Amino acid sequence: MTRFASTVLLGCLLLAAATRTAVADDKKPVPLVVVVVIDQFRGDYLDAFRSNFCDDGFQRLIRDGAWMANAHYEYGMTATGPGHASLLTGSTPATHGIVANDWEEFASQAHGVYCCGDDSVRCVGLPDGGDGAGRSPANLRAQTLGEAVKAATGGHGKVWSVALKDRAAILTAGHKPNGAVWFDAGSGNLVTSSYYGTSLPAWAQAFNQERYADKFFKTKWDRMLPAALYGPHFLKAPGGSGEDRRHRNEFPKILGEKSDSPDREYYAALYNSPFGNEIVLEAARRVITTEGLGTDDATDVLCMGFSSNDVVGHAYGPDSDEVMDCTLHTDRQLADFFNWLDGRLGNGNYVLVLSSDHGVGPMPEYAADLGLGAGRIDPGKMRKAINAKLAERYASSEGADKLVIDLNLPWLYLDEAAIKTAGLDLAEVAQAAARMAEQEKGIVRAFTFPEIAGFSLDDPNELQRAVRNSYFPGRSGHVYLHWERYWYKGSKQAGHGAAYDYDQHVPVLMMGPGVAPGRFTRAVSPTGMVPTVCAVLGIAPPATATGEVYSEIARVAAN
Repeated sequence: MTRFASTVLLGCLLLAAATRTAVADDKKPVPLVVVVVIDQFRGDYLDAFRSNFCDDGFQRLIRDGAWMANAHYEYGMTATGPGHASLLTGSTPATHGIVANDWEEFASQAHGVYCCGDDSVRCVGLPDGGDGAGRSPANLRAQTLGEAVKAATGGHGKVWSVALKDRAAILTAGHKPNGAVWFDAGSGNLVTSSYYGTSLPAWAQAFNQERYADKFFKTKWDRMLPAALYGPHFLKAPGGSGEDRRHRNEFPKILGEKSDSPDREYYAALYNSPFGNEIVLEAARRVITTEGLGTDDATDVLCMGFSSNDVVGHAYGPDSDEVMDCTLHTDRQLADFFNWLDGRLGNGNYVLVLSSDHGVGPMPEYAADLGLGAGRIDPGKMRKAINAKLAERYASSEGADKLVIDLNLPWLYLDEAAIKTAGLDLAEVAQAAARMAEQEKGIVRAFTFPEIAGFSLDDPNELQRAVRNSYFPGRSGHVYLHWERYWYKGSKQAGHGAAYDYDQHVPVLMMGPGVAPGRFTRAVSPTGMVPTVCAVLGIAPPATATGEVYSEIARVAAN
C-alpha cells in the first residue's frame, strides 16, 4: 500500500481528464451517486455472513458490482470522524485534519474540541425551537466528493447527506452541500444546523410532524433466522471447538420496553437496533423525491450514514448474535432501497458506493478466553500513573503531576502552557512520557511528535506510516500510543481505534454505469474510493485527495 501521493494525484487527474472526454462524447452524465457508509462494518463481514444474505442486497453489489476486498485504512486512529472524512475526501487525517472524534487544540487553547463542533452556529429542528449544540464542517480541511461534483457541474449538482450521527452527515457532505440532516436521539427529530440554512427542510419538518421515529415503539427485535445458525464467525479456540464464551443479551428485545410512550430511553434503544437505520433510509427516500435528485443533466450526490451498526457492535461485540442479526437486517434494508431506486431512477441510472468508516476488534474477554493475550486499558488510570512518574522525574517543577492533560488513545496530550511555565522542554517531556507509557501494561510502542514528523506518509514501515497518516500538527497529541493486539482502550464490550487489520479493514463496493464488475484483491486504501468515483464520472477528484484510483474498476470508463 506504499504510495507516492504526488504521482498518484497526477494519475488521478490524467485518468479523470481522459474519462471526462469519453463521457462528454459518448453518454449522458450519471444522474445520481449514492454513497452508503455503514458505521463499524468490518471487511470480513461480507464473507462471514454471505450465506444468509438475500439476493438483492449485498449479494447484488457483489454479483453486479466491483468489490475491493483488500481495502485497509493506512492510518491508526480508526474512528467515526476520521473514517467518514477520509472516505469522502479521499485523503487521510494528515491532510483533512479530522484526527479523532474530539481532540485538544493548543493554538486556540481549546480543550475537548468536537470534530464537528462550531459555536458560531446553532441546531435547527429541535422541538419547540429548543437550543442544541452548534455543528458544521468548519474543522474539515479538505474537499469532498460533493465539492468535486459541484465544481464539475458549475454548481448545478445537488449534494445531500442524511445519517443518524451528526458527524457522519456533516463530514460526508463537505463544506458546500445543499443540506445535511441527522437524528437527534433525545427528541426523535431529524435536525440540521444553521450552517446549512435557517430552517429545517420541508420534507424533514413533515417527517418530524408525522413522528416517523415513533413507529417502532414497542417493536420486537428477535433473531431473523433460527438461533442455531448464529454463533462465533471469527475467533476460534486453537485446536478446540470454538466454545462460545461471549457476553450475550437475550432475544427478543422490545424497543421502549420500560417506557409508557416514546422517550429518550426508547430513542436510545431504537438507535441500538437494526431499526435505527430505517430513519436514514426513509429520510433518503424523501430527499431523493422532494429535492429531485437524479432527475436532470447534472450529477447529484446523496450520502447515507448507517450508524446503528456501530452502536450494536459496541454494545455486544462482533462475535455476537446481535451483530450478525443487525447485518442481516442491513442486507434486507439495502435490498428494499436498491429496488426502490430502480423504480425511481431505473436500474443502471445511478452509481452506488458502499463502504465503512472502520472495523472493530473482538471483545477482549472473549479473545483472552481463546488464549490470545487480550486485555483492557483504563485511560484514566494510565494518565494518573504517567503523571505520577512525571511528577517524580520533574519534582522541582510546580504542577508536574498534571502534565498529561488528556489521554484520548491513541493520543496522549501534554499541557504545553504548564510545560513552558515550568521551563521544561516540550520534546523532552514527550520523550519521557513516551517511555513511561511503554512501561504500562498493554502498550507496545510510543512515538513522540518529533519522531512522527520525521516519518513519511509513504513510510515502508506499516506502523510508522499509519502513525504519520494519523498526525495533523496542532490537533494530534504529543505522543501516539500503540497498544497490544486484541486489547481495547475502554469499557464498551468491543471497539476500534488501533492500527490493526481488524480495525483498518473495510469493504469497498461500487455498482453502476462505468464500473467494471468483479472481486479484486489488490491491496488498496478506502481513500481511493472518491478518486475512482470521480474517474467513473469523468470529473477531476477533490484537489486534496491523495487516494489511488482503483484501475480495475475505472478501466472501462476510459474506453
